[in-house]
Amino acid sequence: MPVPNTFANATSAIPLSQLDNNFATAITLGNTAIQLGNTVTTLNNMTLANVTISSVSTPITAAQGGTGLTSPGNSGNVLTSNGTAWLSQAAGGAASTANVQTFAASGTWTKPANVTIVVVAAWGGGGGGGSGAFHTSANTCIGGSGAGGGAYATRNFSASDLTSNVTITIGAGGTGGAAQNVSNNNGSNGTSGGNTSFGTYLTVGGGSFGRRGLIAGTSSVGGYGGGVLTNAQGDFPGIPYLANASIGGSHFGGAYGDLNSNTTGKSSGHGGGGGGQNSQLTPWEGGNSYQGGGGGGSGGVINNSNVTVAGANGGGFWGAAAGNGGAGGANATAGTAGVTQAGAGGQGGGGGSGGNTTVAGGAGGAGGTGGGGGGGGGGGRITSSGAGGNGGGGYVIVYSY
Repeated sequence: MPVPNTFANATSAIPLSQLDNNFATAITLGNTAIQLGNTVTTLNNMTLANVTISSVSTPITAAQGGTGLTSPGNSGNVLTSNGTAWLSQAAGGAASTANVQTFAASGTWTKPANVTIVVVAAWGGGGGGGSGAFHTSANTCIGGSGAGGGAYATRNFSASDLTSNVTITIGAGGTGGAAQNVSNNNGSNGTSGGNTSFGTYLTVGGGSFGRRGLIAGTSSVGGYGGGVLTNAQGDFPGIPYLANASIGGSHFGGAYGDLNSNTTGKSSGHGGGGGGQNSQLTPWEGGNSYQGGGGGGSGGVINNSNVTVAGANGGGFWGAAAGNGGAGGANATAGTAGVTQAGAGGQGGGGGSGGNTTVAGGAGGAGGTGGGGGGGGGGGRITSSGAGGNGGGGYVIVYSY
């Protein structure tokens, strides 16, 4: 029979005898069993007590008063919030997941979810080595000097202090000076390495360029290493950037290749190693660095008696012997490229050997990725001098916990 009352406007109890026979399926609300048919799908504004839900077709969301989870997870888990959703995680702070992102090219870092600490390590680009001088007659042709290595720096951040996305700019390695093929001409300077940055939060300097080799035995200073607080793009003879004229090199600033001390390019702690200078007829090794890029070795010489001098080794990891980077070339050959060192900057490239009367000067070796300075090119007697080696590019590693 028809139902005589309108449910929405009912002001009194509806007798069960007046319900239509179609309400034949029993459900339980609270402790009272009533009959509701298949036409009823939604019940609004109801207060339920002592209710048992045996199953749901979809998880109950947090907005609906649930957790949004389909199961409680493993035994011993705890319920934690990431600010948006509930998570079932192992106890003891396991809600934070380690994440490592490495950038060898410029890009964007995206902050992972559920991390609290971010550690950024960055290396500037290494400078490009200078090329050697060239003369077809019996004049001494000096090789180019090695370039400075890129600096290293690290900084710790609270994840909440960083924006969700941070632009990363990777400092490019400097370009080595072009080989000289016109007689009675000095070589060419390289170009400095680029700075590497993690947004506005951290910037490290690139290494400075290696200087050109000169004719007639004139010396050339090695390139300055990059600094943590600034780059090292001073020109010859320049001032030792952040080294405070320290003969032993420097810690956070870039080291330098000293023209007057006639020694290996200076070593550094976090700054880049100094490039090897070319002192008259003696090429010198690039400086080492504890964390930054090694300096490039200087290029070899051919003297006025047509005697060839080998190029010098590039710098590498501080603590080892001087010049433990790329090997210098001998007998008119190119210097060896530096390599990337685990946990530290790239090695400096070795200097190219001086040429002879039949073979052109050897090219400088490239610096390793991580700011290795390029090696200087060797002086030349026939065809051309050796080109300077390119510097190694910088890179960034971001550790999130």
